[in-house]
Amino acid sequence: MEKYHYLLLAVVCGFATGVYCESKSHPITTQLSAKWGRTPVQLEIAEFIEEENAHLFWDYIDLLSKIPGGLYSIDTEEGRYRKAVELAQTLLGVGQTNLLKLALSLHSFSPKVQAHLQIGQEVLKQGDCDMSAFVSVGGKVACDPTELRSILKSSDKDQANVETYSLDHIYSGSENNSLTAILYAQIGTTQFKDFHDVLKAEADTGKVKYVFRHF
Repeated sequence: MEKYHYLLLAVVCGFATGVYCESKSHPITTQLSAKWGRTPVQLEIAEFIEEENAHLFWDYIDLLSKIPGGLYSIDTEEGRYRKAVELAQTLLGVGQTNLLKLALSLHSFSPKVQAHLQIGQEVLKQGDCDMSAFVSVGGKVACDPTELRSILKSSDKDQANVETYSLDHIYSGSENNSLTAILYAQIGTTQFKDFHDVLKAEADTGKVKYVFRHF
């Protein structure tokens, strides 16, 4: 509870005028408007869960990915909200779910999600991909899972490790793998699942350091 209150204060104060994210050796600064747009509820829920337990973040992603047709197969925003919260409650319990609902009503995690989105937009400018989900590997951008497999197969496993930032989500157990692949996608979508399944398999076999950023 105390950690969440600290986070809430940090989010409101730290993201009101900008976002500063420390990397291993270089900082990045992403300017945000003081009035951020609404972000999909499942993204904010995932950030809340990550603050509670980083491992549960990936458990929540797996639950979303098991929805037939993805979360957006549910027609209404209210229906998607209910489903996303229902899945979160299986991991958090009733007490923490009530706190989650408060955070959602305040959009406490929206600024952090927006920071992810802006980073993704900058990366997307470096390639020719015009997709809602993509993966960056060693300076190359994969626009679909087939292209991703091809890039991974031809990539140098001993290349220098790509810098990551404090807001990144790194797949558990893949932290020390040498080849870094960064997925930009919206969790709960079929596009995310298609890429996630590939990267999860590669990470589990020790081939890839799997990093995720909301997009």
